[in-house]
Amino acid sequence: MRTGSVTERIATTKRIPAAHFMEASEGDHDEVGQVLINSFRTLDRERFYNSLLDPDYKPEHRLLARISGRLASHVLMARRSIRIDQLELPISGLVWLGTVPEFRGRGLAEQLIKQALKRSDAAKIGLLGLTTRTPDNYEKIGWVKVGLSRPLAVSSRNLPTEDIMQQEASRGGWTVRPWRQVELSDLMRIYDRQLADTHIASVVRSESYWRWIVGMRMAHVIWVACRGDQVKGYAFVKDHHVLEIASDLDCPEAFKMLLGRIRAESLERAYPEILLDVPSDHPVVSHLSDWPGAGRSMTSSSSTLPPNCLMMKVANISLLLNQLAPELDRRARAAGMNSGELGLSVGSNRWTLRWDAENPLSVESGRSGRKSITVTERGLVLLVMGQESIETLVLSGFAHFQHSSAAAACEILFPRRSLWRSVLDRFSY
Repeated sequence: MRTGSVTERIATTKRIPAAHFMEASEGDHDEVGQVLINSFRTLDRERFYNSLLDPDYKPEHRLLARISGRLASHVLMARRSIRIDQLELPISGLVWLGTVPEFRGRGLAEQLIKQALKRSDAAKIGLLGLTTRTPDNYEKIGWVKVGLSRPLAVSSRNLPTEDIMQQEASRGGWTVRPWRQVELSDLMRIYDRQLADTHIASVVRSESYWRWIVGMRMAHVIWVACRGDQVKGYAFVKDHHVLEIASDLDCPEAFKMLLGRIRAESLERAYPEILLDVPSDHPVVSHLSDWPGAGRSMTSSSSTLPPNCLMMKVANISLLLNQLAPELDRRARAAGMNSGELGLSVGSNRWTLRWDAENPLSVESGRSGRKSITVTERGLVLLVMGQESIETLVLSGFAHFQHSSAAAACEILFPRRSLWRSVLDRFSY
């Protein structure tokens, strides 16, 4: 067995061989790839081997379960950072979690998740995430639903027509064309300003990560809307599915130009509708409602598949709170609270968040004062991700407090936030 591997016996009967859990190495790639390609319909050989080019990937991020030497179960812990307002928070995203059919029902996947939690904690990563269409399976073992994603369906014929595009082009000097490699910095700028800076949980994309996304070829075309020679908007499109669309904040006309071009291509390919993968508060949604016919035709996708669900779980609460401390301190001072404290109790563990005019917010473990809240781990995840207020959690039975000052401090430190993560990053977790 290779150095650093973990062996765990999960069965003691003679009829069921022991399962051994270990880190992968480069020598496992071919076997892992073949098993995953046979197990996941959306995965092919090219995409698997392209995934190995992820700039943050290391073979040891992949955990394997073997029975009698055979690969029985697998999970990849993709290393990412997500934005929590102005903070970049490290996270492990569980990808391609699965078990070979003949070895299912033995709890191998659950054991791999436990190993992933331990290894993330050891790597100083306090939070894990995954995307699934079967959230009930994960809620049973403590995972928390923080967001649902189902694309909007819009009739192709109700999108901006060629006449509208020509009017915009003549008025503003607009053109739409496939992007060029030298324009990557424009895509990065637009993503950060419109999407990443306005929604928590969006993935931090470095230049190397952007190049890898493009290389994965998730989209058949990347359109850019240009005013003169300046890129003002972009759209990743796969067939009739808009995977990501964004524009400079001061150029909403870019949406008309992009969707007009997508409309023309969709009608050429006989697609009656396009699918828009965007958050509900994406600016393109409000612009669509202003165009004749388009707003009335917007519906959730008619796909019979359940929506994708983003789920999260804390690996180490103390570590997570300490990682959040700089952002919590910024929020407190932005609200005019230059000193204060808030106690947190989760299960049998207690912490106090304390800050003053001379010292930044610190996390003290082992005690909590009168200004404290008691919250379940599920409630804590929802607070951290800005998906529930403390009042809502109290009404739902996931939290309680005795002093209103504790609730007031909690509202400042953990405000409600819009959450979004692009479909382009979905293979991350």
